[in-house]
Parts: sequence; structure tokens; C-alpha cells
Amino acid sequence: MEPQADTRPVNRPLLIAAGLMTLTVLVHAFVGGPEVYDPVRDSAITPVARSVTSVVWHVITAVLAIMAAGLFWVSRHRCRPLEVMLIAIQLSFAGIFIGYGLADFGSLLPMPQWIIFLIGPALMVFAGAEHDQTSS
Repeated sequence: MEPQADTRPVNRPLLIAAGLMTLTVLVHAFVGGPEVYDPVRDSAITPVARSVTSVVWHVITAVLAIMAAGLFWVSRHRCRPLEVMLIAIQLSFAGIFIGYGLADFGSLLPMPQWIIFLIGPALMVFAGAEHDQTSS
């Protein structure tokens, strides 16, 4: 017996969220690296602080990439618990950027990353509402 192909259509809002998260990974790695990571690595901070910074930077890269993969997966295979987890992670990232932007700069403009971490969950909520309407 051959496995059945999944014939469900791709959920477009989730696919857009996945594409935006993939773009976020690329921006993080190729823009954030030279702008943020490299200067910290080249600074006179202690070797332990430098290593911790590297670990944190690369863990964030991994988490962003895993979120992108998860979003691509749920765009085809709906999984509410995974969607809720992805929304929670993105909202926590948004909250951290908003909190530090306001605390350190008194403005959200110097660190606009919070925007992408709110767009993703908004698309996901819209995707869920769209799914609920089409499945009833």
C-alpha cells in the first residue's frame, strides 16, 4: 500500500508567515551579523562574555530557523499546539524588543524587530480564523 499524498491546500497566511520568518533568519544572519554580532565579538569584553554572546547569537539563529520550518510545516499540516507555541515565542520576542526599546532608548524605532514578531502571530491568528470558517 502506497502512502497517500496530502492534497490539502497550503494555508496562505501561514505560508506568508513562514516566508517572513525565513527572511528574518537571513536578515539576522547577514545584516545583524556584521552590524551587531561582529562588533561585540571584536570588543574588549571578557572571553566568557564573548563566548556567551556567541552562544546566544547562534541559539537565536537556530530558534528563528526552527520557527520558519515549523511555520512551513503548519502551513500544510494544521497543528494547533505547535501554532500556539510559535505564536508564544514570537510574542515573547516582540515583548522583549518593545521592553528594551522603551527602557533603553525611550523609543521603539532603534530596534524595530518587534514588528516582524507581531506580524507573524497576526497572520497565524488570521490563518486560524480563516481555517475555522472554511471547516464549518
